[in-house]
Amino acid sequence: MTPMIPACLPPRNVSRPKVPPPPNACDTHAHVFGPAERFRYADDRSCTPPDAPLEKYPAKLYGFPN
Repeated sequence: MTPMIPACLPPRNVSRPKVPPPPNACDTHAHVFGPAERFRYADDRSCTPPDAPLEKYPAKLYGFPN
């Protein structure tokens, strides 16, 4: 029996970086997870993220509504 793995913490509030980025820089960092039924998570993970499928990637990246 596998141990219960906790859900990941919710996203943090947006805050200014400690080191200012260069002028005109932008963050294009985003994650794509799941669906868990199709793309299994690693057994040794520290938490289980909610599904964030590719279909929702543009909305998360550009801030558009889902």
